[in-house]
Amino acid sequence: MNRIHLFVLAILSIGYMQQSINAQCNPPTSLMQRDEFFSNPAFGIHISIKKDRLDRPYVYITSKNAGLKIFDISSVNNPVLITTIPPSLYGNLDAIQVVQEDHYLYLTLGDIWNTNQEAGLAIIDVENPSQAKVLDFYTHSGSIGGAGSVFIENDLAYLAAMRNGLIILDIKDKNKIVFKSQIRFSNVFPHKDSANVAAYNARGIWVQDSIAYVCYDRGGLRLVNVVDPLRPKQLVQYCFEPLIDKATAYNAICIYKQYAYVSLDYYGMEILDISNPQNIKQVAWWHPNTWADTSNNFQTWANSRGHANELIYDSSCHKIYMACGRTDIAVLDVEDPYHPTTCAEFGSDSDDYGSWGIDFFKQRAYVSYIWSPFFPPYSNYTGFRSLDVKDCQSTATNQLLRKKLIEEFIDRDAEAYIQLNLKETCQECQVSLYNLEGLKLLDKSIRNKQHIKIPFQANQGIYYLVLQTRNQQEILKFFHR
Repeated sequence: MNRIHLFVLAILSIGYMQQSINAQCNPPTSLMQRDEFFSNPAFGIHISIKKDRLDRPYVYITSKNAGLKIFDISSVNNPVLITTIPPSLYGNLDAIQVVQEDHYLYLTLGDIWNTNQEAGLAIIDVENPSQAKVLDFYTHSGSIGGAGSVFIENDLAYLAAMRNGLIILDIKDKNKIVFKSQIRFSNVFPHKDSANVAAYNARGIWVQDSIAYVCYDRGGLRLVNVVDPLRPKQLVQYCFEPLIDKATAYNAICIYKQYAYVSLDYYGMEILDISNPQNIKQVAWWHPNTWADTSNNFQTWANSRGHANELIYDSSCHKIYMACGRTDIAVLDVEDPYHPTTCAEFGSDSDDYGSWGIDFFKQRAYVSYIWSPFFPPYSNYTGFRSLDVKDCQSTATNQLLRKKLIEEFIDRDAEAYIQLNLKETCQECQVSLYNLEGLKLLDKSIRNKQHIKIPFQANQGIYYLVLQTRNQQEILKFFHR
């Protein structure tokens, strides 16, 4: 089963109510705090946050050795903890990142700041969030250090497992996670001195067109061919030239169409053209002048005014929301990927709040704060906030709308049909299918439907689906097995 969730995640770091709006962004971005929850770090250090993707009033947040916490946010500015899923239910491993597909949560496991735990993954059923239950968990025996992030696609979990490289797991049976393969990366690239093995870690990951894009921390960006999940093979390695032989930290990645947005810790964000994965080209680099320049001096980069970490693309307004440590959150207009523009910064870089994780769902941003008083991003508070985002969705326009139409795309090759789950009922729309050569294979009119099933039998390859409404068009590129 080929499953692509088309909403794009975001995580917002917010500090006190301080923001600047760059007038060049049209329309401007405005952030207004809605919910806030801060707690004693003794009860858990908040790392990753996700808003419920079934549009229920819940957020899921990882709290390291305190497990996974589920909050009810139905009451404004009064989040209520309704349940905790403790590490004792998944091998006594730290909870690091959480992602959601349907009513399942996928939780990466194992301490990523130490090597005292192994890497793993847990699957949690949240059909009823107040009675969430662990279905299965997997621990990679003999691994050194935990798992930083995961990407779910085609009944597979691609685990960025820090020093252990990329681990691919079969998750078709939610009650039985099965190991498929692992690929470790060489540490001889990109620096002359590769002795610091602790700095080479698979941290962030995105999978598109059967290529896994892995942020390998000091080791730059690695591209892995995963057409055959049993035999992953590295294709390309890339590093921004100014960072070679300097402190390097490729932290996180998100991809929209042919562009990859990659956070570089103290060195900002790169925008890469990946239309030809064998020849990656940088098209832009975002780096505030208050952030540190390239250095091998710990004090220099550690005291940067910002540290870019998790980021998410909002395709409705073509904005990047990025957790930036002491700067809390940066909002970037990337409608023109060659010229990213800073639309807003939220939070003060002079306070003791440092962001780590971010999410975005239906014009609301969610940001988590990590407790880290001794290492960047420095932060003496842990918790989360949510913010209402005032942006292009609230701007009247006679032009075509830019909001997302498709919530979920499923290619059920074994049953010979594809399915579209739309964000809203389509009163009148047209669905077309094309092959890679541009030959139209199907043209179908749809009326008054939100869930659309279309018969589809074709050879393995890349195809394009076009969904056309009266005032909007959305194009989806997918790989059919």
